[in-house]
Order: sequence, then structure tokens, then C-alpha cells
Amino acid sequence: MNYKKVLSSMACCFLVGCSGADSKTPPSIKLNTLFKPEFTVDGHQYKAGHLFAVNDRREIYLVTAHHLFGPAGDLERQYSSQEIASSSVSVNGLERINEEMSIVSDDYLVVENATVMAGKKADKDITIFQYTGSELKIADTLDLASSTVKVGDTVWLYAKLKGHQEGDAFLHPATVTDMADDRLMYKFSSRFFDVRATSGAPVLNSAGDVVGMNVGIHGIPLIWFDGLANPLNAIKATLDAVGKK
Repeated sequence: MNYKKVLSSMACCFLVGCSGADSKTPPSIKLNTLFKPEFTVDGHQYKAGHLFAVNDRREIYLVTAHHLFGPAGDLERQYSSQEIASSSVSVNGLERINEEMSIVSDDYLVVENATVMAGKKADKDITIFQYTGSELKIADTLDLASSTVKVGDTVWLYAKLKGHQEGDAFLHPATVTDMADDRLMYKFSSRFFDVRATSGAPVLNSAGDVVGMNVGIHGIPLIWFDGLANPLNAIKATLDAVGKK
């Protein structure tokens, strides 16, 4: 028996779901870039979705989904970005893999016309906090990809799935099925991935760079569904807009 090959396969299974449907090498991932956010809005605390740290123009941003500030989170109604900005709002993120590091920011950046995803439209479903603390360094954060992916490319959802057990994967392979200015869609290598509560998780390319932010699914869970993400160019445009304010 080739024990080196067996050990290599076991290591791959920790990073990426071993469904047998995708044999491409998963990207290397940076620790301390994926967080479980706890939001505070006017004194009300709740945990929802995912949040990731990314750099742009030598600044660090914490990115998540706008719809988490509503019923999809733990609020009675959906808040607009202006309402969030006028509230006392902050986020405390606990690192997802080792759960040994936490980050805090109350520097909420207003995203004009931020809206909840509707149908396949996902480009305005985004929330951004600027991070100026000392725990994270720019070199340790995720990079934005230099180019978009195309239909047929392999991408990876970087997330802690529902029911995650010790040793389970954090990278979940998928194949791009649709790409447009307002959406990135992808079919997972296994329809049994439980992707609930992964809103705000980054979608990575083969280099480990961000090509989208997961906002939900389109279809019927466990039967037929595609992952749906806010695409790279929309994220770049939003970061560019808030960075100029």
C-alpha cells in the first residue's frame, strides 16, 4: 500500500469535501480570514452567517451579506444600510477554524442601495465594515482575484457547513454554471452539502482569491440547487465606492 498517497488523500479530505466528483487541487487557505460574526444593533446581539477579511488598496475590510440585518439574521424586519448606519452597530467575529481569535469593528460603511438578493440578482446584497485593529495584518487577509471566473471553472465555497464535525472540510468544490454582472452561480460537487447559514462566506478560485460572496441558493435544497453569490466585479465596485467616502 502506498501510505504516502493515503495520507495525502486524507489531508485533502480535511480541506475539501471528498465527494469523488472533483479531483482538482483545492487552493491553500489563509487562517484567520473566515469568521463567525456576532452583530450588535442598538444593543440587540445575534449570530448569523459568515464574514471574511479581505484587503483592497492597503485597507482591511470585513465583508458579509446585507440580508443578515433582517429576518434572515435575528431582526424583525430588514434594515436598510442607512438605518444600520444610524444605529449603534458593531460586529465581533470569532475565527471559524481554530476559534482562537476574535476581531471587532464598529466602523460600518454605508453601501448605497444595498438590497437583499432577489431571484438570481445578488450584486447589491453586501455589508462592509472597515477594520483598523491590530489582530489582522494585510498580508494575512484574503486577496480579491485579478479576473473573474467563467462557466465551467471550479470554485470553492470557504465555509463551515451546518452540522460541521471535527475534521470536516472547510472548502467545498463547485462548478460555475452562470456568470453575469449581478450574479455568480455554481453547482456543488455534492447535492447533500448543507449550505444553510453560509451567507457571507467567500467563494474562492484555484489560487485562493475571492471571486464572490455566497448569499444563498437558487433551487430546492437536496434536490436541485445552485449556489448564488455576489460576483467579484460587483464586490470590487462596492469597495471602490465606500473607499472613496
